[in-house]
Amino acid sequence: MATNNNTVGTAISVTQPQSADTDPLVKYQTLLPILKESVTNLIKHTIYILQSTTIGQCRQTDIQMLNKCVEDFNNISNQIHHWLNLADTTVAHYLIGCEFSNEVTSTFNMPPAPNNTNPAETNTPPKNILFYSEYLTNAKNQVKATQDLRNMLIDFADELACE
Repeated sequence: MATNNNTVGTAISVTQPQSADTDPLVKYQTLLPILKESVTNLIKHTIYILQSTTIGQCRQTDIQMLNKCVEDFNNISNQIHHWLNLADTTVAHYLIGCEFSNEVTSTFNMPPAPNNTNPAETNTPPKNILFYSEYLTNAKNQVKATQDLRNMLIDFADELACE
């Protein structure tokens, strides 16, 4: 089965504006016609094998072709599942990021630029804003520190048990 690299329309996503190569919803839309073709082939081969089996003329090559159709269908289904999970995760991260700052990765709802004449004021970010990338870095550091502390406590408990 040939893969189709053409995009099918444009996707409206809640995430950052992305190119068609990286937007999971565009990838999902691209795979839908391929999935439809795969399902059609799978049904046709299944019907053919059932008819051939009832008259006793089912060949091994027909079974192999059906297996290939099933593999193609599973492969495309897995890809669609992957892209939908990625889109869901991207939207969830965006929404979590918005909880910490309404300026997090939001390039499509930018407020109009203030008309300040002082250039020093326009280049400084607002105070008390935690960007999502900073939040992720902090969270990862806290998880690592917690794991280190846990490992230290386990080592300490093992030393006490050995004494």
